[in-house]
Amino acid sequence: MLESMSTRRVGVRLRALCVGAALCSAACAVATDADSPARDGCCDRCGGAAHVSPMCVKTLTEKEVTKVCWGYRSEEVCIPGPSIFCGTRHHRDDCGCWTCWLWKPTCAEIITKRVPVKKEVTRKIPAVEWKVEERCCACRHATTSSVGASDRDDAQEP
Repeated sequence: MLESMSTRRVGVRLRALCVGAALCSAACAVATDADSPARDGCCDRCGGAAHVSPMCVKTLTEKEVTKVCWGYRSEEVCIPGPSIFCGTRHHRDDCGCWTCWLWKPTCAEIITKRVPVKKEVTRKIPAVEWKVEERCCACRHATTSSVGASDRDDAQEP
């Protein structure tokens, strides 16, 4: 019984490892887009060729987002009051006989109604774009130390 439970645990761990590897390879496939430069073995930052390996580099950009806002405008409208029934009138035409009711209006009231108005506002918000670039050991170290410092600076801003 103990061997079957440990075998199950190993199977679960292997499945989790395979799923993790599949997700990692999918993320790498998404990160390397068609417009990225071809891998030539040289650092994309300084051009050096010593100990070059790919790394993710962030680029701060702005993204345009369209937001829908609702407002209103005021419009004056006449609302008729009660009318007095005056009778009926009988008519005859090619379609036959018909009757209409005759009403006499008494008064009306002005009200202000609010009509909804849709507004679309385009905003520019900060965004981060990730790219895979080849960096040498010195540039990788410089990038990671400056990224940590810039992240601390960003965190301090209100």
